[in-house]
Amino acid sequence: KVTDSRDGQVYRTVTIGTQTWMAENLNYAAYVDVPISLNDEGPYKSDSSSWCYDNDPVNCEKYGRLFTWGVAMDSAARYSTTGKGCGYDGGNICTTSGFVRGICPSGWHLPSAEEWNRLLVAVGSRPKIVGGLPMAYNIGSKLKSSCGWDEDGNGTDDFGFSANPAGSATTGYFHDLGQNVYFWSSDANDYVYGISWKLSKSNDLMKATNSLKFYGRYVRCMRDEANLPESMSLCGVKKDSWVYLNPNIDYGCMTDNRDGQVYATVSIGSQIWMAENLNYEPRDGWSACYNNTARYCDVYGRLYSFAAAMDSVNQGGCGRGVDCTPNIPHRGICPDGWHIPTRTEFDTLLSTVGIDDSTRSVGLRSK
Repeated sequence: KVTDSRDGQVYRTVTIGTQTWMAENLNYAAYVDVPISLNDEGPYKSDSSSWCYDNDPVNCEKYGRLFTWGVAMDSAARYSTTGKGCGYDGGNICTTSGFVRGICPSGWHLPSAEEWNRLLVAVGSRPKIVGGLPMAYNIGSKLKSSCGWDEDGNGTDDFGFSANPAGSATTGYFHDLGQNVYFWSSDANDYVYGISWKLSKSNDLMKATNSLKFYGRYVRCMRDEANLPESMSLCGVKKDSWVYLNPNIDYGCMTDNRDGQVYATVSIGSQIWMAENLNYEPRDGWSACYNNTARYCDVYGRLYSFAAAMDSVNQGGCGRGVDCTPNIPHRGICPDGWHIPTRTEFDTLLSTVGIDDSTRSVGLRSK
């Protein structure tokens, strides 16, 4: 259990895989003194930015409280600065890094979309991208509570997550009690939509959805921790990206002396590769974090244009529209002592892990 020191409320908790979650929705009465006005979007006004379903305090006790995305992120920075400015202001796209405490108690945070993905993997499903957002099949019943859902929609609650059908709120209206529940994540697609996760009475899915930031959704807080088993600690360091490493492999590590980042390495045949994607931000050339979200760089590494990967400004001009012949090995954007692999080196890797073109990539994917 965890006690919220701000109001003394006690919440059940559950550990699933390497993550510890609240096993019930947050019911902290935050931002009740902050009005919301959407005259540009419609005639709706409210004297609060968080609510009990149907404005009935009994429902807050039963289901937790509904929050706008800005409140869930603590955009006014009442409790921390990690989500500061992440509200609905008609034009601002905020950038976050690391845990976003948001409206959660101290030591807990608003889960990212990546952390929701990890939960789904831990309970037995690997999400697929549908319409640009993750969706997991054959998993809803494992996370839904065993009672309260309409039309035989109850779950088995295999892991104790106990998602109840608490409904949602839009502009002045409450919907779908007994039928659906939505949980905010700390990610947004743009300045209009935040990403929430939905469970429904009518199917066994859990999926990410685009929700207008002024809609009311629930919050499940997650405990601040690396979410990685001890076996994934390398060189005295633990990283979010190492959750994807194979615990049965003996990894090495190396440090990029340009920014001090530590990377896992692996020997495959006669070659030594980084076991994760590079996350060095160059001064020249285009690079970005996925969805312009710094947390994704921490987990997945950075995206680079070919010119940036080749460090064309400083190493031979191998940019767009240029037919170049670089020296081999070509360091490019890599740390000192490492280089951009050639096609021949990739062919050697593929030959080492298998010959069958239809299956050999399986041996290279994360588990």
